[in-house]
Amino acid sequence: MKPSTRISGALFIVVASLVLAAMACYSDQVPGLFELTPYYTPTPMPTPAQSRLSVGDYALVPQELGRAFFSLTVYPEPLASNLLNSKALCDGGSTARVLYAAQGEDSNVYYLINCVGSVGWAAENRLAGPLKFERNDLGLTIAPPGEQRVTMLDEFTLQPAPIFMQQCMAGTIVSILDIKVADQDGDGTKELYYQVECPRGTRGYLDDAQLLGPLEINVGDRALAVIGATDDDEVYRLASEPGPITPETAVEGNCIEGAILVAEEARVVDGEVYYRLTCGDISGWASSDRFIGPFRYDTGQRVLISLPPIATFNTEPEPSEDEFEEGAPASAAREPEVIYMVPPAFLTTGPGPAIFETEETESNVVGVCPTRSVATISQYAGFDGVIYYQVTCQGCMADEVQTEQQTISVGNATSTGIVSICPQTQELTGWVDQETLRGPLPFVPGDRVRIKDTSYTLETTEEGQTYVRLPTTTSGAFALTPTSQHVEFAGRCPVDSEFVITDFATEQARTGTGLNFYFKLECTGQPASYTRTDQGGRTSTATVRYDETASETITGWVLARDLELAGS
Repeated sequence: MKPSTRISGALFIVVASLVLAAMACYSDQVPGLFELTPYYTPTPMPTPAQSRLSVGDYALVPQELGRAFFSLTVYPEPLASNLLNSKALCDGGSTARVLYAAQGEDSNVYYLINCVGSVGWAAENRLAGPLKFERNDLGLTIAPPGEQRVTMLDEFTLQPAPIFMQQCMAGTIVSILDIKVADQDGDGTKELYYQVECPRGTRGYLDDAQLLGPLEINVGDRALAVIGATDDDEVYRLASEPGPITPETAVEGNCIEGAILVAEEARVVDGEVYYRLTCGDISGWASSDRFIGPFRYDTGQRVLISLPPIATFNTEPEPSEDEFEEGAPASAAREPEVIYMVPPAFLTTGPGPAIFETEETESNVVGVCPTRSVATISQYAGFDGVIYYQVTCQGCMADEVQTEQQTISVGNATSTGIVSICPQTQELTGWVDQETLRGPLPFVPGDRVRIKDTSYTLETTEEGQTYVRLPTTTSGAFALTPTSQHVEFAGRCPVDSEFVITDFATEQARTGTGLNFYFKLECTGQPASYTRTDQGGRTSTATVRYDETASETITGWVLARDLELAGS
């Protein structure tokens, strides 16, 4: 039985609203930051006359040498080498939003930032920005006047790549794969460079001036139509040519607000990107303020509730001086423990963000969906530039939520984290934003499936019988090939057996922004055993044997690409 802790509804809302709670801690330092919280500041912090970042800007917190995390300070001051003046942290390479800029007592500029839910101070020279793009954003390549290609920078030296490597044409939509920080000109300021991959497979780095965006959608993506100021009488119109809609260029037809658009082309006119879109029976051009996208899911699809973990320090008292070894430097002090928390998804009564009850407002929260729960989509709508979906899941009321320690995914690694769970569930329906969902899920526990003929799990014996071999781990399922020698199998089942999904797992795709889905199967078959031989002190490859006289329940993992619904 895993340790579980019951928390009250009020406390749970505070935990789920971690960012607001953390900001409240600074309300006595930053005038006007948290208007609803009383504060007293005998000496308000002065704002700097000049600063590289402004309130609302986004910055990149670089990975710092010798530190696994980027630590934030409690007050606007330099970070101590022993980290004892830090109470919050986030992963190096994360994106942070500037909440306030202040001039410290040492005359240096400090920023109060929100870094993936953690709020604290960081010195200006520790940050890179302002950040124009985040990872996985879309940009449009821009070449100097009179040129057709952009000059890509080498991935290692950040110097112009050889001409034959510069295969990126101006006007190409590219995805931001990575962000690199470097002080190329030696002026002490960290510059940002964005890694992109062009259609011909050439990768390199570009700077801010070479990219326009971020773009809302890519060619081939879908979006929702939004009525704009140029749409008279709330009739949705497109332009017959790239540029603003005018009475001479307006095209209208069977397209209404909320309809699904499909992007087919993009062009730049006077520094703004216009998309050629199809909607109903019309085709024309529109700018990004007249749609919300990308639109990812359809009604009836099953999706995964997935929120990113938030990193923070533990709340244990700081170690006293006598806890350190005599004569040890301050940097040898014990580092505070990192704790990850995964919140649930709040279901609301209609499209829009969750609002919690206060003296002045009523709550619109109808319950929660625990992370990793499966939800089914019934409706969708756009609200304030965000796409929301009405979903049904097995959840619970907010005041019934408990927390539990589990192994969670942090990027491509795993860690122990505090996860919100529902000890008893009921069917709930409400609205969540698109970023809360991942998928769609091709299968869910309880589905009966069969193995595709192209699956590497298939093996035919010398007697002509075909079996499905089930790896014991997801990594084994991913690594399985016709020549794999180091994959361990739980057993095998005849290919015509009944295969039932009992569980699933996800993993961030090695490339791109999607997820790899793995499914645990159960079938009746022959268990596997292994014998290993030792030659000269080194272990050779193991030999697998299947008990042909047995008929047992076998469970193992298979990639989603290897499966299809039984009877399909």
